Amino acid sequence: MPKYSLIIPSIGRDKQVDDLLTSIEKSGIKDFETILVDQNDDDRLVPVVKNHKTLKIKHLRADFKSATQARNFGFEKSKGEYIIFPDDDSEFLSDTISQVESLFKEFNPDVLCGRAIDRSNNDAVCNFKKDSAWLDMSNYDGRYVEFTEVYKREIFEKYPFDIDIGVGRFYGSGEAQDQMIRMLRDGVKVYYSPELKFFHPVKVNMHESKTEIKRSFFYSCGYAYVCKKNKVKDADTRLKKLLLYIPYCMIFRRKYLRYYLAELAGLIAGKYVELK
Repeated sequence: MPKYSLIIPSIGRDKQVDDLLTSIEKSGIKDFETILVDQNDDDRLVPVVKNHKTLKIKHLRADFKSATQARNFGFEKSKGEYIIFPDDDSEFLSDTISQVESLFKEFNPDVLCGRAIDRSNNDAVCNFKKDSAWLDMSNYDGRYVEFTEVYKREIFEKYPFDIDIGVGRFYGSGEAQDQMIRMLRDGVKVYYSPELKFFHPVKVNMHESKTEIKRSFFYSCGYAYVCKKNKVKDADTRLKKLLLYIPYCMIFRRKYLRYYLAELAGLIAGKYVELK
């Protein structure tokens, strides 16, 4: 049994996957397996895999397009004691694995959470908290994101991702929040350290393109669904703020209006639309 399973779901990227695999080779990680869950309709990742023969990559072709389903599928094919799900556009830093080893040795959590940064060491993806903490239902916000989490195998086996949530689904985000809530409510020991870092590019959102507007709807839809599913009121608070902010946009920030209307529609859909 390898110590680590690195499970990488991928679609639509090749250069970024190549960079990620290079970073793994340079990270100093030992006793691991690399599982690439390829959801592409073409062979773009075939030469990438050939370029990293030393990693002995398990290249799995999937007939679905879902980030959460890909992670769960990759886990089923894995054997590692610890599970990591790098995003296909993320990278390991030179000290990522040494920090994982040190933090597990010192704190022995069931799940270890880290921070995503850009090339300038600034937060990427979200604004991360600067202090380390054992997580609970009152403090987990800003202290987790799925691709910086390291799970003990038995924990992820008990708390897989909900495949109805996440990129590729109608409820387009929130799978990590859903999983985190389930784990914390059951008393799983989750520790966050900002010293554990992974690279991830910053997504610049101008709130104007069709892609961003579409993403706003589906991500908000997932967020509201997760809040409803787990009976937390965060989405209701966001909904109230939007209802106050949209009239302001109609007068002073009209170029952003469609984006926030899409977010409002997503929150409403996630709260009231049932697909089952």
